[in-house]
Amino acid sequence: MKKIGIVGAGFIAAKHAAGVQEFDNLALAGVTAPTQQKSEALVREFGGKLYISFEDMLVDDGIDIVVLCVPSHMHKDFALKAIAAKKPFLLEKPMALTSQDALEIASAAKAGNVPIMVGQNVRFRSEYARVRELIAEGVIGDVKLAYAARLGQRPTWATWYSDSRLSGGVLFNISLHDIDYLYSVFQPLESVYAVGARDGKGGCEDILCTLKFASGVKAVIDGSTMMPPGYPFTMRLRVDGTRGALEYVFIG
Repeated sequence: MKKIGIVGAGFIAAKHAAGVQEFDNLALAGVTAPTQQKSEALVREFGGKLYISFEDMLVDDGIDIVVLCVPSHMHKDFALKAIAAKKPFLLEKPMALTSQDALEIASAAKAGNVPIMVGQNVRFRSEYARVRELIAEGVIGDVKLAYAARLGQRPTWATWYSDSRLSGGVLFNISLHDIDYLYSVFQPLESVYAVGARDGKGGCEDILCTLKFASGVKAVIDGSTMMPPGYPFTMRLRVDGTRGALEYVFIG
């Protein structure tokens, strides 16, 4: 039985707490977050202990793994603290807001021999995993082009999401899921080009990316968190091959 400690008590933290309940070999050890009221609510609903601080959680030998559900701009600091404490962790996406910070986390984890994972969950979704399998089986022949989209409104469950300096904007909030998935299928990557609509804070909330892989496969990624009110959250994936096409569409 692995004991899980969750850092954060917002929307995503609650999803992780609920997910822990689905596995017989996992148990929620406890929760810690800056807002004690939210932490208490999460503990009441899912069980476990209320930790006063992240540091208290890290020194508890009864916790095997921590799940870091903190705002994106805090990922590096929390990740490095967990590594220093030799505590394995799952880090919510994005890994960091700069490549330098991401490399620092990865290097520290490798040097300290601490297992870590980033929550790039789309590559594990059953629909996306099945597309990968069908491509590998050659069902649609040689792949020529891929298209992925993730469209909706800006998340409202946390105020920091509205500031792209803290969240990274659409690229780090949702489009990175499609980038990660396509990279996992078609790597290595040869070139990237992107255009986007600036949000006035240095980030983008609408973006189009083109990826070219060394295999010759080309891909387009369409992402937006500025769709008009009432537009349903939409995910699309289409892969065109020499003998057919695969398509998945989700409209929430």
